[in-house]
This record gives sequence, C-alpha cells and structure tokens, in this order.
Amino acid sequence: MTQLMAGGITVNGTVTTHAQIPISSKDRVAVDHTVIYPTPRLYVKFNKPTNVISTFDDPSARRDLRFYLKKYKLPQTLRPCGRLDRDSSGLLLFSNDGYFINHVLHPNHAVLKTYAIQLNKPLSPSHQSQLQLGLFLPDGPISIDFQPSQSKTQFLVTISVGRNRILRRAFDYFGYDIVTLHRQSIGTISLGNLPSGQFETIPESQIKNLALN
Repeated sequence: MTQLMAGGITVNGTVTTHAQIPISSKDRVAVDHTVIYPTPRLYVKFNKPTNVISTFDDPSARRDLRFYLKKYKLPQTLRPCGRLDRDSSGLLLFSNDGYFINHVLHPNHAVLKTYAIQLNKPLSPSHQSQLQLGLFLPDGPISIDFQPSQSKTQFLVTISVGRNRILRRAFDYFGYDIVTLHRQSIGTISLGNLPSGQFETIPESQIKNLALN
C-alpha cells in the first residue's frame, strides 16, 4: 500500500482533500481527469528503419530505439516485444504491459510473424521444400511457410519462432543470403502504411485479439 499527496486529485472518482491517503493496487487515481495510477497500459507499433539497433543504450553510440522514444516524446517505460537486427526493418511492438510482452515472446504461444524477404540468388524448389518441411539448427527446429510468389528471389514468409537471426540462419544453411528483410506483421497486428521511423497507437481491440491467439 502506498501513500499519495493530495492536490486536486480523485481516488476512485471521489475528490480527496487529505494530505495523505493510503492507496492500494485496486484503487484508481486521477489528476485533472487523467489516470496516473495504476499506470495506464500503452501499446504502440513502430516501423524500424535499417541501421537502427534494437537496444536502449548502444555502447557504440549508434542510433537505437531510445532515440526514437525521445524524438516522439513517448514514455521511457515502454519496452519492445522482441527485436530486429540492425540490417532488418519493419514492425516492432512496444508496451509497458509485461503480460502482453510475455505473451508475444513466449514460445508456447507461437505468435506468427510475417516477413518480406529478398535473397541474393534464386531459391531452388528443393531448398524451398526443405525449408517448409523444417530443419534443425544448433538452437532448435525451424520451419517456414511460403506464400505464393512470382519471383524466385522475393518471398513473403511466415514463422512462429523468434530466435536470434533465425530466418537469416535458416537460409544461410542452404547457402543463401537475405539481402533485405522487412517484418510486416506480428499475429493479428500489421504494419500497414506506417512510415519508416514512426510510431502508431494500436487499438485495444487488436491487442485483445492478439492476446487471445
């Protein structure tokens, strides 16, 4: 239980004039009709550009995620739901809701992620078939779903695992380099037309749909 200094605040909708009032985890505190306790949950999506490090404090002083949170004056309590390597771009989800972050990241939930990729050379049908059936890398199995494509080097692929650089390592196993990798969706949440380097609030309905899947 915490204590809160009075000063034009309401507790559970009732104005309080007490200098100090005990607050429990079940209470709702607002100042000028803005809820300050419990901390409002926030969910946003971000279109990560390439050459951005998915950390908040890069030791080499390269452009990182904190740069963009500060640029758009977003709460520093937001944390990303996963990562994209420096050479990759596309959808990142941010939240201050630990339950939501854990749901997105936990392997038991197998949240689907879709990427647009371009390879350095045409993918042979036999290698595509093996990637679809699945293979074992040193850190575990991986299988990739391919959507129909008109190109032998450009594909839309979906995976349900989130291990480090897993797509790049899976294609490298057969001798291919991924030239560009752009994440388009995570579960039911898609990047849409969000410009590179910008954030957008995610509707609560989409959060509930993802949490239920």
